[in-house]
Amino acid sequence: MCRSHDVVGLAVFLELRHVLRELERGLGHDRHFDVGTHLVNHLRVLLQVACLYFGSFVPCSRRLCRPSRRPAASRTTIATEPASARVRRRKSARSVARAAVGEKSSKEPATPLRFADRGVMKFGAKRPQENFMSDRAPTGIVMLNMGGPDSLDGVGPFLEKLFRDRELIELPMQSVLGPFIVSRRTPKVVEVYRSIGGGSPITRGTREQGDLLAVALDRISPSTAPHKSYIAFRYTPPYAHEALEQMLRDKVHRAVAFSQYPQYACPTSGSSLNDLWRAVDEMKLGNHFDWSVIDRWPTHPALIDTLCEGIREALGRFPPEHRDEVVLVFSAHSLPLKVIYRGDSYPQEVGATVQAIVDTLGLSQRYMLAYQSAVGPVKWLGPSTVSVIEQLSKQGATRVLVVPVAFTSDHVETLEEIDIQLRATAARCGIEQFERAPVPNARPTFINGLADLVAEHLASGRKHSTQYKLKCPGCPREGCRELR
Repeated sequence: MCRSHDVVGLAVFLELRHVLRELERGLGHDRHFDVGTHLVNHLRVLLQVACLYFGSFVPCSRRLCRPSRRPAASRTTIATEPASARVRRRKSARSVARAAVGEKSSKEPATPLRFADRGVMKFGAKRPQENFMSDRAPTGIVMLNMGGPDSLDGVGPFLEKLFRDRELIELPMQSVLGPFIVSRRTPKVVEVYRSIGGGSPITRGTREQGDLLAVALDRISPSTAPHKSYIAFRYTPPYAHEALEQMLRDKVHRAVAFSQYPQYACPTSGSSLNDLWRAVDEMKLGNHFDWSVIDRWPTHPALIDTLCEGIREALGRFPPEHRDEVVLVFSAHSLPLKVIYRGDSYPQEVGATVQAIVDTLGLSQRYMLAYQSAVGPVKWLGPSTVSVIEQLSKQGATRVLVVPVAFTSDHVETLEEIDIQLRATAARCGIEQFERAPVPNARPTFINGLADLVAEHLASGRKHSTQYKLKCPGCPREGCRELR
């Protein structure tokens, strides 16, 4: 029977062998793999100590770790070595191991590498890059979005902040009319959120996307690792100042403001970025972070490939003999026409997304573009998704597939407005089969695509897109399109 510290030593040996294999594979195939030779040498020493401890050597890397060659006659094996000699040799090996990792001697069995803080790891599992890059300051990825109330109690405050934001909705006498609209709408909106489980899943979904994105980035962009994601919502916690406070605690220097709106619009992407820069100024952090911005990505494969994947799945739910009869309705969040008339590029970018999907799929079905989620007493970009469904039924369409193209995660617009309200409208109008394509959420295709997008951005050295600094011709705001 092996003693407990022998088992620990064997575990360390296997982990070291695995790490060195990963290093060799990375150094051989990844031109971005940036690991100092001191780390390689340190791991080589520890592995050789482990080899000495067990009295044999299992080759793990011909390039990174070679045992010293001795004449066969002078080699000692576990089978022939006296027991007392093995004990002395193992004690010596443990002392060397403690010294190599900076541990003090102890009568208790030593654990050369401490993995307790990272939880139990199974042999053969992929080890994240952060395990051997923990001495670096993380690259911060700040996920910007509108947010949504996590509970029914949060609906009122969410609406108050939304109708107070003149970058999203401009109302006459907004300080009076805004609160009046909120007081009238809150009870109805509470019931809407109650119908989808009592709150928006957007916080949970964004956090999951961010965590998976950081892991994927550590894998494909080790030169900028470790990566850590932060959430900065516009109208619900966590807000921008909370993200910045956590980034300070984590000692972040390089930071990417990553808009989760694929198509840029001043009331959404622009408002979130302006809110972030205001928080930076209020906290006097203008020179603390090295910022860059991913402000739009309407045709990036991260979005297009994932949406196409979902459309194929959804089309598969229609009977094969009726599949060509399906009408696809691409749906995006609407904007006030006042914003569009100023020259906002949002309609063009949504159209570019739709065209990229059509070209990628080679669609044989008919399709239309519509807009949803208009609120308040102002004119909004159309046609509305509801009116399109009604008109399609009058034209004899019986099968409809709605494809959300401006949402990266499920929230009230998909789960209630499309899945419940629009489905009921379709049934009332005589649509025989109504389906919705899934939004990206945490699909592997989407997460890997986002990682590619961010890695490309980091490698490019660019601060923002070409379009970012081009203000809308009718923009009345001086501080728009800035960068800290």
